Amino acid sequence: MFLTSTLSLLAVSLLVTQVSAHGFVSNVRVDGGDWQKAQKTGASFAFREVSKNTGWIGSNFLQGNKGIICGASDTPFKTVAQPGGTFFSDASQGAQGTLDVNAGSVVTVAISGNPGDGFPHPKGHVQVWLARCGDSHDACKGFDASNGGWFKILGEKDGIQNTLRQHYNGGLDGHTYDIKLPTQIKGGSYIMRFELIAFGQSSQSEGGQDQYYPWCGQMFIKGGSSAPNYKTVMFPFYGNGNIDQGTLPGPTPLELTDGGAEDMPPSTGTEAGPDNGPSPTAPECASMCFGVKVSEHSSLASSCGASDVACMCQKQNFHSAFNNCSKDHCGSDLDAALGSFESLCAAGAKMMRRAAKRDSAARRRSSLLSHML
Repeated sequence: MFLTSTLSLLAVSLLVTQVSAHGFVSNVRVDGGDWQKAQKTGASFAFREVSKNTGWIGSNFLQGNKGIICGASDTPFKTVAQPGGTFFSDASQGAQGTLDVNAGSVVTVAISGNPGDGFPHPKGHVQVWLARCGDSHDACKGFDASNGGWFKILGEKDGIQNTLRQHYNGGLDGHTYDIKLPTQIKGGSYIMRFELIAFGQSSQSEGGQDQYYPWCGQMFIKGGSSAPNYKTVMFPFYGNGNIDQGTLPGPTPLELTDGGAEDMPPSTGTEAGPDNGPSPTAPECASMCFGVKVSEHSSLASSCGASDVACMCQKQNFHSAFNNCSKDHCGSDLDAALGSFESLCAAGAKMMRRAAKRDSAARRRSSLLSHML
């Protein structure tokens, strides 16, 4: 009787272990070099933390919850609930180290989970995103990833079954996946967001949701150069609900903004205007939201040119998108952010009026000269 009870308890314990241990980045290496420890190893260097039960973000809770960015400490188990606790996107949750890479490097991650199984879920998509933190080597240590302008560098439909689970490393007890960094990218510090989207693994008690596993690592890219303007988004931007399994959420990998122009250098002027964004005294979140929404002008202000901010300022969709972004990311700086945008648009309108007056004067002079001749 005692033996039977003991075996039953052991079986239950093993079952709980199997269903609760989902996935985490256990190791990472660059260009085939030595493996470095990552999450849940006691020696994490460049990766931010992972949830206590290495759990997932449910597709019912993708909007308005920062857990989808880099994960959260508390993820649901056997229930339908949003993630909470500590959000690893927060500036206070930066990893202590930074992974040194080159433009064009191959970063390989090992995804572990159930002992002996690696990542346990059989099918789904793989996506990889980058967000720039700054020029300095350790700029990502104190960076709030919810303020990042994220661009996708890789998206593989069915990448879990077709690629990830085809490469099991017994020594690491994990499945490995290679990530090729862009060769055309500006040097500096970036957060890499590695994301798995698993299908068909959420139980009825968990709502039958798609399971999102986002993990964030910090890197410094050397040898970069002027890069195209990749289309960026700000998380959380996914819509709630399960996706069509034949699609990938978000823009296509390395999608360019209209024209694909090279990065504009940061403004050093002091007057707000359509060429240099909000004033230097504006909150950082205002500049971030402004840059992201300008990059999305083709959908928010389709009749405006890529650099015609004065035109964008006249479009209600552009206004609303900036305001919503500011509400999501500016907190106590919201009023200052909205004020800086209004000042920018007012300056742009003033410049347009001046230009119209110059054009009108030029036409009058031309007409006068034609009559004199």
